[in-house]
Amino acid sequence: MVYVDRNCVDVSRWVYNKTIMKKKIKKDKSVMWLVKIPLFDVELAIRVNMSAEEANKETFDRYKVKPAEGFQKFTDTGMTQGQFTAFHCGGYAIWIKDIRNSSGLLHELMHFVQYLYRDRRIPMNEDTEELYAYTIAYVAEQVLKMKIRK
Repeated sequence: MVYVDRNCVDVSRWVYNKTIMKKKIKKDKSVMWLVKIPLFDVELAIRVNMSAEEANKETFDRYKVKPAEGFQKFTDTGMTQGQFTAFHCGGYAIWIKDIRNSSGLLHELMHFVQYLYRDRRIPMNEDTEELYAYTIAYVAEQVLKMKIRK
């Protein structure tokens, strides 16, 4: 089970202030969204419209975090549309190469939700599949709200 050490990584501090965010969106449309999931008191950072190299620089290098065991930094194999990762001391991030590819976002959200529940020993089965589905829908809805506002 991954326990969050807030001194190690607090993804909530990754949100740019409004002035910087506006400039960044106008310049190259690469952004970072933060989705809070109150049910588990966790936050998911989603970096979009940037290369894997840029996402690594803005995520791992900038905040000096490492991937959790079994995870890796963001990599682009050419066919990669995005990737989910967890940090060694808690926290989660998704990188999406191009946000216009909504199927890539949903794919990575599924990985995130599966990991979140598996980490808490909640298996996916007939009794819990609605819980999984509602969580994916909740996170996707939060992202869509942010995407529309931008």
